[in-house]
Amino acid sequence: MEFILDVSCQSEEARMGLTAALANRVEAFVKSRFELDRGYCCKRRTSKPFQERPHLLGHHVLVQKGFLWGFEIRILPDDFQVRRIKVSLLPQPRVNEAVLIASLVPGLLAGLAGAILTVQQSRSDTVRNVMLAFFLCFFGVAGILFGIAWLISKMLIKSFTDPSKDQCEREALWRELLPVLNEKQA
Repeated sequence: MEFILDVSCQSEEARMGLTAALANRVEAFVKSRFELDRGYCCKRRTSKPFQERPHLLGHHVLVQKGFLWGFEIRILPDDFQVRRIKVSLLPQPRVNEAVLIASLVPGLLAGLAGAILTVQQSRSDTVRNVMLAFFLCFFGVAGILFGIAWLISKMLIKSFTDPSKDQCEREALWRELLPVLNEKQA
């Protein structure tokens, strides 16, 4: 689900703070709708969608409960002049984070082991051989483990959740969120 907010009619100075202001409203709505004392975990992260404009930030509001339920609301400038702001709602259960960590850590260890073995076995320990061994081992092991863990997480989510119920819940949340997105800026 995606929403595009056109803010091109406002001055350039005013547009620069709109993404953060919109993220503040969305975060306040999410925290009032999903209370912490009912077991929900709310987080907010920032990103830099345009590397050449490090002062322009995108905002990600995450809400999760348990291991298999969660979503993320992304609030990102559509271009570096912030003429439009794109808001999207995506499923983001905590198991997705666990899958990434479960594959990267052993991959990193395998890469280090490959680099160490290359240094020990090689007669000429060129940097190229060591780096090649590290990245091949890292990406090979991490890729295989990520694929396996991703399949397991999808099976877990499919087995223990009702996809149609989750979709209906996201659509209801989106309908509640639209008035917050359409509010006039103060």
